[in-house]
Amino acid sequence: EFNVSSELIDKVTKAIVEANEISVKSVEEYLTKNPSFDDQKGYWGFAHVYTNHISEVTQALQDAGFAKAYSNGDYWIDVNEYKTCNLELLEIGADAAAKYLTKELGQHLFVKSRLD
Repeated sequence: EFNVSSELIDKVTKAIVEANEISVKSVEEYLTKNPSFDDQKGYWGFAHVYTNHISEVTQALQDAGFAKAYSNGDYWIDVNEYKTCNLELLEIGADAAAKYLTKELGQHLFVKSRLD
């Protein structure tokens, strides 16, 4: 467990707020560019942003209430999703959020998805 500064907690909070917007907007942009896409077809599931790196950033995400630890060493990062169950769309949003957070926080974040 790391002791993290309030500045780092503020930084990750701002990054999560922006990642939430990026996640939803990326799906909306995809749907605009692909008007024939039917989100009722295809696979349904879940896509989440994760990290398995133990660091001050991960601790700040936990302290701010955005990361939940699992026994396998993964930390699920709570990022808002476009309101759908379509796995393809959820992965688009999660991927955009993970890329932004990786760049903004300087720590690799990735996407894990699973079928419903």
